[in-house]
Amino acid sequence: LRVQFIHQSVRELKEQLIEIGSDLIVQYGQPLDVFQRLSKALPVSGIYANHDYEPAARERDQNVGDWAKAQGVEFKTFKDQCIFEKEEVLTDSGKPYTVFTPYKKKWLSLLESRHLQTFEIEAFKEGFARRTEVETSIQSHDLAQSPSLRDLGFQSSEFQYPSKTVSRGTLKNYARDRDFPAL
Repeated sequence: LRVQFIHQSVRELKEQLIEIGSDLIVQYGQPLDVFQRLSKALPVSGIYANHDYEPAARERDQNVGDWAKAQGVEFKTFKDQCIFEKEEVLTDSGKPYTVFTPYKKKWLSLLESRHLQTFEIEAFKEGFARRTEVETSIQSHDLAQSPSLRDLGFQSSEFQYPSKTVSRGTLKNYARDRDFPAL
């Protein structure tokens, strides 16, 4: 079900991007093979990704980064799923904390309002709306076709995912019902 949910969410994102004049290329395979294939079909000048912290993912990113550098393609990764990364919250002697309370105090002392700000996406939407020669390349190389669940080695189930919106009744009754996850 997890893979089906991710597949469905990516498909919905692709549809939303198409509605505002953009697209999302979804490929399946070994990352280095996929980037090599894409670079033959499209003018790839940069690869941008979010930091990944697991050893296998770090090795994957290193391999893609090395390949990109050899091709003259910029490869940059950015902080994603955390406010501070491990090297950003250290003791005064520059070492990682081993006790939670001092770590928490340091973490809170480093927290600034800029870490919590939201960003408007209207400018991005306007940028997406401009069609480019890349979109023609996507269509002509059949890159617009996303892999199906079957292509990924999975079968679809009949599971109905809950709505992404929360009803007013749910919000109104939250204090009363929050201790009952099944609700």
